[in-house]
Parts: sequence; structure tokens; C-alpha cells
Amino acid sequence: MDEFDQINFDIEPLLAVPQTILHSRHRTLKKEMEDWGFQIRIENGKVHLGGGKHQNTSRAKDLARLVSGFATLLPDLEFSISDHDRGSGILAADLRQYAHATVLEKKSTLVFA
Repeated sequence: MDEFDQINFDIEPLLAVPQTILHSRHRTLKKEMEDWGFQIRIENGKVHLGGGKHQNTSRAKDLARLVSGFATLLPDLEFSISDHDRGSGILAADLRQYAHATVLEKKSTLVFA
């Protein structure tokens, strides 16, 4: 599995989750992320770093710099990022299997609100 397959594998289950749940989860994560992550907010094509004590790490700064290269193409949005390599661990194994099956069954597509 190359890195692009892994990205798809990590994102695909989220396509089965209603946006209302994703938005609710993100609001909860923002409150709890002080010790494990940071946030990137894109507003009017500009990238802003925020969140907990990890917002000043090289990983946060590197990602903000990367996103700034195409931020003008994105809508205003905000997302939380773990400062640990544990993206796959966000979903429990049973939820991941259910979501994966749902995506395959419904052939869902991601729609931004």
C-alpha cells in the first residue's frame, strides 16, 4: 500500500458518516486537543494555525506551509490535526469496517457543506 492508498483508506470510512456527526465530533475535538494536536483554519485563502501547545511544532508549521500553497482554492474551513501518526486510530475497528462496507455499498461521495 503506497501513501496515496493509505490516504484513501483513512478518509474513505468518513464518507459514510453524516456531516452533522463529523461537525459535532470536530467541535468536541477542538475542546480536547490541547495535549495532542493543532488546528488549521483557512479563511479568505489565508492559513491560520491554532489549537493546543502543538501549534508551534515543525509538523504544524510544515503542514500550514504546504496548505498555504493551495489555500486560495479552498472554501473557508477549519480542521483539527493530530500531532501523532495515528490517523487510522481515530475510528474504532468495528466502526471502520461498518463505514467501509457502507461506502462500498452506497458508493458515497464526499459533499462539502
